[in-house]
Amino acid sequence: MANIKPFLLFAAWEDGTVIRRGDVGKTMGGATSIHDWSASKLTVGSAKPSEVLALQAAIAEAGCFRPPLADGLRFIDGPSQSLCVRYGKAHRLLSHHGPSDKGLRESIEKMGPTSTPSREDAEAFAAMWDKIANLIDALAPANTAEFRGQRELKRPEPFEATDENSDPSIAYWGIPEYKERKEHIGTPRSLTTMTTVQVVTREKYQILKQAGNIRNEERHGDWLYFALSGIAQIPNDTAYMEVITRYKVRMEAGQ
Repeated sequence: MANIKPFLLFAAWEDGTVIRRGDVGKTMGGATSIHDWSASKLTVGSAKPSEVLALQAAIAEAGCFRPPLADGLRFIDGPSQSLCVRYGKAHRLLSHHGPSDKGLRESIEKMGPTSTPSREDAEAFAAMWDKIANLIDALAPANTAEFRGQRELKRPEPFEATDENSDPSIAYWGIPEYKERKEHIGTPRSLTTMTTVQVVTREKYQILKQAGNIRNEERHGDWLYFALSGIAQIPNDTAYMEVITRYKVRMEAGQ
């Protein structure tokens, strides 16, 4: 609604080339409004390749490739930022409201115990994003000059996230595959309602397939994701709830 097209804030290449918008270390690059920020000039400079590699490693350590949420928190008609990181064989593209401000903090504080996403995950994602933003701000290139098309700048197109082995690392059934969902908090033991994704052999997959119990098959690269649904009794209660067990199996090309 603000009629602002997406604009680049920061880019770094492994050869040490660094492009920035606005002043280093200043909120919104020193601009007073998002319109002024989008119109700020880009500068290009250089850093040591080792500094860029160290930044990639620090971003990975901050949790970029195993974030608490598949994506961050974004608001209707509000601004958001995107972060595209490639580090070795791991690739991920995340979107989020941006570094924490009053509005984001108030939104998280209003989340209740049964919110989706959970308040715990929302707080963890926001903290991770802030840490990564600070890491990026700390990389100050030398020999800066006005950017005049020295590098081709393209907005990253959506792609499937991968892990350090170049295997898919997806949000299967709406939740990152390396996370589980627990509900019915408050009883002596919470009930896991969705497991982490477990790797199985093709033999086990065929057995489950022939039994007719498989749900929600999805192919991602060489991996086939699938799930089983079951019913479990809530601890210390007479009620029951659905439990989803998630799996993946490596398939041959063309299968």
